[in-house]
Amino acid sequence: MAIHLDSTTVTLDKPIVWAYRLLALAWIIKGYLGWYFLMAVPNSGFHLLASDGWLGFFAMVVMPILDIVAGVSLWISWRWGSGVWASVAIVYMGLALSQRANVHSFIPLVAVGLLLIAHFARIFVVRSKVEKRIKIL
Repeated sequence: MAIHLDSTTVTLDKPIVWAYRLLALAWIIKGYLGWYFLMAVPNSGFHLLASDGWLGFFAMVVMPILDIVAGVSLWISWRWGSGVWASVAIVYMGLALSQRANVHSFIPLVAVGLLLIAHFARIFVVRSKVEKRIKIL
């Protein structure tokens, strides 16, 4: 099952699909970098539940898995792929905004927030106009 945009009614179908594919590629890389940082731990005294508890464990282990799942589902254009990505992005923002997660820069947080706003605005525009609806086969 894939999402197909009717080219006679929607003129920006290919740029939207490729924008989502670029976003998916960035999200897959983010997931693999999370696993890289987990596997390349510099000191031997590292413990997943040491200081942050379960929140740190979720951020270090579970989020990279969810990032890869969200990126792959967005890449292959499943009908619920953008919803999976939006859910994972909201969870990422929640973890980053919590005081227990260590955020080194707010630039990725702002970027994800802007991407979420653009994603929900696109959904609103597509669903509000009948002639621009996406055909799901």
